Amino acid sequence: MSTSSTIARFRGVALAVVLAAGCGSDDVATPVTVTFIAGDASAIYLAVADGDGPWTQVPLSADAPATVTFTSAHYAFAGSCGYFDRPPFALAITRDAGAQATPVEICPGANTTLATIHGAVTPPTAVVVVGTLYRPLGPGATYATEAPTGTIDVVAVDTASPRMLVVRDVALTTDLTLDLDLSTGFDRVAVTPVASGLGAAAVTYATRLYTSNGLGQLNGTAVRADLVPAAARRAGDRLVVRAVASDGQQSRTVQHRVEADALAPFDFAPMPLLSADRAGAAWDAPHGDVTTLIRYTAGTTDLIVNQRMSPAYQDALGLTELPWIDPSTMPGWDPTWPQFPTGATLDWWVSVSDGPYDGELTGAVQRGTLVW
Repeated sequence: MSTSSTIARFRGVALAVVLAAGCGSDDVATPVTVTFIAGDASAIYLAVADGDGPWTQVPLSADAPATVTFTSAHYAFAGSCGYFDRPPFALAITRDAGAQATPVEICPGANTTLATIHGAVTPPTAVVVVGTLYRPLGPGATYATEAPTGTIDVVAVDTASPRMLVVRDVALTTDLTLDLDLSTGFDRVAVTPVASGLGAAAVTYATRLYTSNGLGQLNGTAVRADLVPAAARRAGDRLVVRAVASDGQQSRTVQHRVEADALAPFDFAPMPLLSADRAGAAWDAPHGDVTTLIRYTAGTTDLIVNQRMSPAYQDALGLTELPWIDPSTMPGWDPTWPQFPTGATLDWWVSVSDGPYDGELTGAVQRGTLVW
């Protein structure tokens, strides 16, 4: 493994934490070069592992990106960020094989230019989603938020009626006033889904419209899903309905892509075997995506370790279990940063899924607690 740094300026303004990393197979040792960049976090941590080798800390800052060449076919990188002079609170480890889309942003905000978009909302019972920002705004008579500049779509969904509005191809280059009047929109179509294999689980439905420049969230209920009619969709739109069957500490997911105005039945498979103990997490078989998480919360102290394994990693190594990572054992983890106290109770969950986020998908989540 070779490491180099190039001085450059990446000005960060978004305040968030990315939880990501990578892994694969040693059968093919094609070097992979990955560039890491960071926003303006007050504390930035990056460590990498080449193949089955040890973790190595890599210097990274907003002024100094890092370029790492991995010589093994599988590798991992772990990142964490602290903001406003607070220490890092989440360690991200995702495992992958092959090339990465570069540069990889450890602390979001690098090279991001934001502009404010705001305006009136009629009726005030509507919620608004701007671009690809997942958190809806409202309901209320006005909305305002910052979003990355560029071409975006803005979606408004009334919570008191079937009315909805999609404003397409909004050029956000500077602060913009955009009023949203849902009387110029269209009505959603309510359908009654059919589900089987639920057992004792309770099911809820939610709909998302993915456009070329944004998304719309249409929350359903236990008996209804709301669809964007085909006549209101544009080529390239993807409309999905996700059904989640919850039973205590576990849940199963089935998602369908909606073609025309028809919704396929939701057939739930039995819950896969997902488990965890103090040593680590385990799952039944390789899946398209596996994520494990442990979390410690006590007062103002919050520490999360999130590991994600890509399909390439699972296909190459065939693993169905993964040890937890103790941040205090990572090279360069500051002893003044949050730790997992011995004897503390931690929350855990194991999530598996198969299929694309905007298409046909199945998944499951198991939650629980463990003593560290």
